[in-house]
Amino acid sequence: MRVLRLFGAMGEDRLDLHVLFEAGGNEPEERLQVLDAIDELVRAGMLDACGGDFYALTEKGKEGNSLSAFSDDLYEPVAAENT
Repeated sequence: MRVLRLFGAMGEDRLDLHVLFEAGGNEPEERLQVLDAIDELVRAGMLDACGGDFYALTEKGKEGNSLSAFSDDLYEPVAAENT
């Protein structure tokens, strides 16, 4: 499951980092990839860091309007699953 898609799958706008790790897996390298994806999504304005290891989906993240700029599948929007 991908980082942004995980928000939709869980039906939440705010998730804990440990839940977000499920997007990548349990291996240390996979967790680093999730952290990199989260950092990129925060920089892109799609996630907000809320403190205490929580991240919130922004309106931009919900819309997924600039996801085409990312090549890594960690950034796939929820809607892309049906396309």
